[in-house]
Amino acid sequence: VSRLAGSREEAFPAMANPGSGSADDGIPAEGTIGQQTGRPGFIVSSRMSSLSKAAMEQLQGTDAQLGSIEARVQEISAEVFQAQGNADCLGPLKVELAMLESQAKQLETVGVDDVYTGELNTGKVLAKTTKKEMLARLEVLFEKCDKTFAAIKSKTGS
Repeated sequence: VSRLAGSREEAFPAMANPGSGSADDGIPAEGTIGQQTGRPGFIVSSRMSSLSKAAMEQLQGTDAQLGSIEARVQEISAEVFQAQGNADCLGPLKVELAMLESQAKQLETVGVDDVYTGELNTGKVLAKTTKKEMLARLEVLFEKCDKTFAAIKSKTGS
């Protein structure tokens, strides 16, 4: 989905210092058409270099996978905290939660840490910011997994 960014603040609401809009800072100038993902402020600009576009597209894919994992972990967590200690019910949820946590750890390594920003010019600031945000989301996800595992253990004794 393409959209016209009316201002840098609309295009990049999460960025505290949006930059000058020059081709070197990775922030598209007003009127630049970019590609937006499902998350607000996540744009791959047509003004980015091919390396920056590739990095941002990889981060975009990672963002989609992370969003799916976050949603399912939230569902599992809600089910666990509402359950009455039935091991038959909680056992499969524990297994699925472990698989999701493992996928998230792999995503952290392959989807976030493997995106190198050192050689980027036009998308460097945006890529670094996006990586930091994803790492923070992953940390919250791992904490939710730990709390959910602890709840399963207290309800089932295993």
